[in-house]
Amino acid sequence: MSSTTTTIGLSMAIIVAMNAMIGAGIFTAPAALLTLVGPASIVAFILVAAGVWIMALAFARLARLVSQEGGFYAYAHFWGGHSAGMVAALLYLIGLIISMGLLGQITGSLLHQWIPGVSEKVLGIMALLFLVLFNILGVKISQLWQYILIACTFFPLLAMIVFALFNIHTEYLTPFAPYGWWALVPAVQVVIYSFLGFECTTSLFSLVRDPEKNLPRAITLSILFTAILYIAFMAAVILSIPQSSVSYPKELISHLLAKTYPAFSWLATLIAISLVPTILGTIHSMVWGASMLVVSLINVSSASCLTCVRASAYKNQLGVLLVGAGICVSLLTFTSLNLFFSLTAVFIVSAYLSALVALLKNTRAYRLRDWVVVIGGIKVAVIIFLCAVYSLVKSF
Repeated sequence: MSSTTTTIGLSMAIIVAMNAMIGAGIFTAPAALLTLVGPASIVAFILVAAGVWIMALAFARLARLVSQEGGFYAYAHFWGGHSAGMVAALLYLIGLIISMGLLGQITGSLLHQWIPGVSEKVLGIMALLFLVLFNILGVKISQLWQYILIACTFFPLLAMIVFALFNIHTEYLTPFAPYGWWALVPAVQVVIYSFLGFECTTSLFSLVRDPEKNLPRAITLSILFTAILYIAFMAAVILSIPQSSVSYPKELISHLLAKTYPAFSWLATLIAISLVPTILGTIHSMVWGASMLVVSLINVSSASCLTCVRASAYKNQLGVLLVGAGICVSLLTFTSLNLFFSLTAVFIVSAYLSALVALLKNTRAYRLRDWVVVIGGIKVAVIIFLCAVYSLVKSF
């Protein structure tokens, strides 16, 4: 390793991995899960967290096997060539764009509280256009704003947990599974949405000191800490807010809190205010990441019609515009929360499967432990994919 290469230790790798996972996704889950499974949603979080851990360990082995940059394109290209790489990358890109459409709708819902004269969709589109413009101009979030966004992300989680400690109602735990245990199947796609980003941890392989030992540790501990935080947050919601108060699956935690505890409307307002920069920061980062993926796909495309685009000095801006247009379509097209979660899971988990297949190539050096992780990771991805397909079919 070159002496100029910057490496990070285990603790920093854990922080980076947690930052990749913890985002706006968790704030879409409570109302949706209460309407789907009730208090049993805690079980869904535990099961999905265990599955994500297994998949993440498989991705860590994948990063070691396919060391070149390129993400899902490189992973699928390893076993299936250019076509497989393009399909895997497109699946992941479409999943990201659909998920950002949901975040755009939530942004519109939050802003509508303070600007009631404008519809939620219009406000969501306006916020999205603002973020697209920022990305086109190359405006990046400063380090100070990164800290502010992290604080805004953790505040609603911790505030709700602390609030629940003084407002526990154990009777809200019953019935524990009012819609039956089979309701856990569609709940899986909701919970996996909260963990999206765990696959980014594999990009740390070349940065972590002693990656063979420290990367699996960082993955395990980051997912464990994230799962504990998520479960504590969900338990706080369940123990302090009755299921009967949830009016619709998209209802935000700030709405539920203000409706259930009018005396604490000030806390609900603070949570709502903190959610705005959290979600906007998430969309800003995802637009940039998705646009870079579009540019990389343009660069590796063999289509002659894209030659002029590849040579253009404005291809980064074109990538941002394409991603922005896709998010607008998603925001305006899908009205069902279940469709957002189902389609996001179907596309992104399909990309996971396309990537993990690479682990079945060159298996001669695998030990039993490797086989357990590889087969386990693929099986978990298949199960999550089937749960998403089941939920998608039920939507029609």
